[in-house]
Amino acid sequence: MKYTSAVRREETIPAPTPITINAQDIPNPKNASIADNGSVTFNAAHACWLYFLPTGVFGDSSGILKLATGNNGPFDPGQTNVTVAYCVTGPNTTCTPGLAGDGGNSIKVG
Repeated sequence: MKYTSAVRREETIPAPTPITINAQDIPNPKNASIADNGSVTFNAAHACWLYFLPTGVFGDSSGILKLATGNNGPFDPGQTNVTVAYCVTGPNTTCTPGLAGDGGNSIKVG
């Protein structure tokens, strides 16, 4: 059976890993994992900001990703083989990402 090139591409590029953020700014799953060549999407119940550590992996150089209500992304990692800590907060509010072992949220790349 022959496969189209679209099918072959689908097999080599993983589907984005979805993370849902509820109205209380709690992500699900809390700790996600994606492949080096993967991506992540965020489905937010309302507008919110994500702060990342280290910076520059999914957000801009300051480590902030501003999400709108609904689906956002996919976002490709700017680094490989790294675990990114992140926190979720309302717009115009800051938070400090903590490591998963400290009760924080994380995305493992690679």
